[in-house]
Order: sequence, then structure tokens, then C-alpha cells
Amino acid sequence: METGIYMIRNGDNFVGRYPIEDRSLNPKRVVVMPPNMQPLPNPWMVEANGDGTYNLMTGGSPGCAAIDQKLYAALIEEMVDSKSWTITPAGGGNFVVQKPGEDAVWDTGNAEPGMQAQLQVVGQNGAPSQLFTFIRMDRE
Repeated sequence: METGIYMIRNGDNFVGRYPIEDRSLNPKRVVVMPPNMQPLPNPWMVEANGDGTYNLMTGGSPGCAAIDQKLYAALIEEMVDSKSWTITPAGGGNFVVQKPGEDAVWDTGNAEPGMQAQLQVVGQNGAPSQLFTFIRMDRE
């Protein structure tokens, strides 16, 4: 995957920071949102590190943090527990996002249709809830 700006989806649902947040510097939840939700979440900056890992940033955050097996956009650099993630092809245009060297992948869990649920960082099991599509936004 190339460095660029992407929207990330799980099935038809977008993944990103919830559009309504408090103004604190606390980490912000990364959630799965129904496709008809407005406004759409902030796009993701995917930055290739050259070693097969990627920095994933959204809404001005310096990176993501897995806290208690939940995914957050960290607003303070010191809170970013892993600036690097692997993005591995999983067939059908889908990808698995994983912490390097760990059995810890993004997972939408059992989010109910139409509800916003926070992404989890859990063991890989190959479920559809762990498959993501990256849609390039900075190309015509």
C-alpha cells in the first residue's frame, strides 16, 4: 500500500473518529459507523515506513493507541503505543490491520447494524469483522 489519504471501511461501514468529541486531549474513540451517517469520519493518513509497516493517523492525531483492547486516536505523541501497524492483504480487496509481532488486529466486534461501536484490538480469527477496505482519496 502506498502512502496517501484513505477512507477505511469494514463492509459498508466507515471507520474513524466519532464526529462529536469532547475538547480534551484524552485519546478519542475509533468507531465503526453506518454508511448513511453524516458527517463522514475524517480520512486516514496512511504513511508507509519502508519496512512493511505503516503509521495510521486520523483527524490530526499522531497515531493510534490500543488501550484495554480498544482502538483510540491518540492526540498526544506520548500516548501512541504503536505508530506502526502492518496492513496485510486478505483477498477480495480487503486487508487485516495488525500490531507488528503480536496477535492483535483491528476488529469491529459484533457491532449492531446502524450503531456506532468502538473498534477492538484482539486476536486474529479471520472473521469478516477483521477485514477492512482502504479507499484512496487523494487521487482522481
